Amino acid sequence: MISLVIAESALEMVPPELYGHPAVRSHARRTRGGRRPHMLLDNSWHYAAMKGMPDAARRGRPDLVHLALVTATSAPLYRIRRALEVYVHTADGCVISLGPDVRIPKSYHRFAGLVETLYETGVIEATATMTTTRGSPKGAGCRPDDDDGNNPVRHSGNDGAPAREKTTLMRLERNSTFADLVRAKKFSKVVGLSSLGTLPDSPRPYEYVAQRVPDGAAIVIGGFQKGHFSDGTSGHLDEVYAVDTSPLEAHVVIARVLYEYEKKPFM
Repeated sequence: MISLVIAESALEMVPPELYGHPAVRSHARRTRGGRRPHMLLDNSWHYAAMKGMPDAARRGRPDLVHLALVTATSAPLYRIRRALEVYVHTADGCVISLGPDVRIPKSYHRFAGLVETLYETGVIEATATMTTTRGSPKGAGCRPDDDDGNNPVRHSGNDGAPAREKTTLMRLERNSTFADLVRAKKFSKVVGLSSLGTLPDSPRPYEYVAQRVPDGAAIVIGGFQKGHFSDGTSGHLDEVYAVDTSPLEAHVVIARVLYEYEKKPFM
């Protein structure tokens, strides 16, 4: 099992100090009937409002995080082998953790709505009715209703209604730094990928990096559009590698490094 951390991601809610800006008010009226809290900061809509914000060039690009998450959660390492945990460290000081079987919406607008709900509620859960296939041993074969079991039997609760099981898909931890995440998860190694890192003397740099990621380690990739890791993140990276002579988008790097890691033998 390894972890992927998309760090300092350009994903956050519109800060309260921008609520009064005409660009934010106009966008809120068109899309939310004037309701502004828990609205994703997006420079496609809020560019004028973002002028003068600290680190404005690294903020307001949730679409980059969307692409990175779709790529990571579509990888066999996550979807089939269940050997990848995914975290998003955000620009507004939160950490989002994904469950083991999350299907990120391919539509960006649906993704944006999901994240806004997550910020409002703190957790996204899926609820499934639990069933058992007839003829299976007692206690075996428990599965959601939409599984392909033959002639399923619903488990009933005390009131006679079908029993329900909740699965956490996404959880938001507020006021949580990258350092907090590293300390809490106790990664065996923290490997950062950055254009400022050491470029391996190898014709296959992705393979080189993947071979140096042990079990229990974290791979850290920036979720912003411009610049490099801050000192607060860099100080917690054990090693930093570059995988190309030119900067690449996060989802491209994620796809390639996970593919190379998947080639490693699993015991």
